Amino acid sequence: MFRSIVDDIKLNFNTGNMVTKLIIVNVGVFVITALLFAFSKLYPFDDWIYKYLCLSGQPYHFLTRPWTFITHLFVHGGIFHLLWNMVGLNLFGRITGDLLGDRRILPLYIFGGLISGFIYLIAVNFILNTPTSFALGASGSIMAIAMTAGLIAPDYIVRLLLIGDVKIKYIVAAFIFLDLLGTQADQNTGGHFAHLGGALAGLLFIFLYKKGTDVLLPFEKLFDLSSYRNRPAKHVQQRAKMKVEHRNLESRRSPFAGIQSEEELPFQEQLDKILDKIKEKGYEKLSGEEKAFLKKASEKK
Repeated sequence: MFRSIVDDIKLNFNTGNMVTKLIIVNVGVFVITALLFAFSKLYPFDDWIYKYLCLSGQPYHFLTRPWTFITHLFVHGGIFHLLWNMVGLNLFGRITGDLLGDRRILPLYIFGGLISGFIYLIAVNFILNTPTSFALGASGSIMAIAMTAGLIAPDYIVRLLLIGDVKIKYIVAAFIFLDLLGTQADQNTGGHFAHLGGALAGLLFIFLYKKGTDVLLPFEKLFDLSSYRNRPAKHVQQRAKMKVEHRNLESRRSPFAGIQSEEELPFQEQLDKILDKIKEKGYEKLSGEEKAFLKKASEKK
């Protein structure tokens, strides 16, 4: 039985998109840490988890353990904490992946987590005066992805259980409203500041992207480099050959460089036109050709 479960997980991880991979990693980390928490009476595993995996508000801790800026994004404190975050990641991650490409999800997840962690540190040290607290969970990263989806396709309609069809802009606005109220609450106040930091990250990404600056590009290059080093030599050579042959089509400003539209317009110009239409009229108002173009862009990315 256990071997079958492991085989299913491997299959889904190898064949699934980035949202699926992130969910598997988050669930896997939760299973391990939950077991460690359960046996903390035998050994202080909980103390070890907080010190070495979660983001501490104390300057000494996060300066001497900088990896916690990343690891805390995959640690959850309970089953419902994990459940709601994974539901949000699945919902907003798939929408954003469809519109911007699957390769944007992990960079945006990390970027949103870094900004939310930074805002958390500012809040607990200079606003709340609770530096002994810890941040954990993917909420900040998911808020960055949700804000990105809301800005790109505000009229994109999703169906919520017991509620029905709702435009994504109202869902994101509700999250922000609740987090603003949460900053004045007595519990998880630092967490609400972190959520707002994630929303800020999504806003910053879209704002700068429209100005011609892609803040996710360094993360993409980092992940591409890791993938490049692990490829077989034959595939590396083929990739290098393709880059030489098509280098005249590439744009340094656009992460979607090298793709030509059927109308022979620059790819970025057509993409921006479609994204503006989504923002003004909603995704459902796109023509079949425009939806096909977005799908093609997503597959190319």
